[in-house]
Amino acid sequence: KGSRIKTYSIEPMQESNLNKVIVSYPKVDKREKTTEYISVEIPFFGSSQSLESLVVSDKVSNFCLVHFKDGKRKSVNSIENQNCIGIDVDYGISLNEVLDLLRDYTHIIYTTKSHQKEKDGLVNDRFRILLPAKTYFNVDNERHKELISNVCEALGVGSYDVSTRNQDRLWFTNPNGEIYKNQGELFDVIPYLPDTNKRESIERQLVKFNEGDYNEDEVSKRIGGMVK
Repeated sequence: KGSRIKTYSIEPMQESNLNKVIVSYPKVDKREKTTEYISVEIPFFGSSQSLESLVVSDKVSNFCLVHFKDGKRKSVNSIENQNCIGIDVDYGISLNEVLDLLRDYTHIIYTTKSHQKEKDGLVNDRFRILLPAKTYFNVDNERHKELISNVCEALGVGSYDVSTRNQDRLWFTNPNGEIYKNQGELFDVIPYLPDTNKRESIERQLVKFNEGDYNEDEVSKRIGGMVK
């Protein structure tokens, strides 16, 4: 408008590095609450100093999959550069079904403290999915929410915890958690990024699919989910 001009640059999305996963964790002992976070880049797999070891840590209470400006944990302080996404599943799909869905992809799945325990009157598989991305991606908090929704819709994980879509989401560790891991393809987030041609193309396909013959009984839904 008027004399105000915005300048944009177009660059290819940088390939991610499985040995440098973007993570933040609290500066203080796990017994204390804080908004002060340390930004690090750590390997996805490994017995120590890795995301795999962090999810079952008995010294660190939680972590985030983003870095923060000045180390202050707030969504508005999130630095728009990530290479891993997380999904929290409480019901609606079993652990074995998700392991099958993600059998071709590099991932870590770890069970939560309420796994197979009664919660809200239900005993379910409860777990968290960590998917390293094929490329680094840059989104703000609102588009991050859309990204996670798009991924869950495509995978058929419709019962994820929607509060986990924020960039500053705390992913709590579980020292007694069971870990399931796989090394395969890195997950391509590009088709799920909002406001892109690839996403619009996939959305049209999903709408057409959802209007098909896979929405009647539970068995058909499961078959439809695998086809999707």
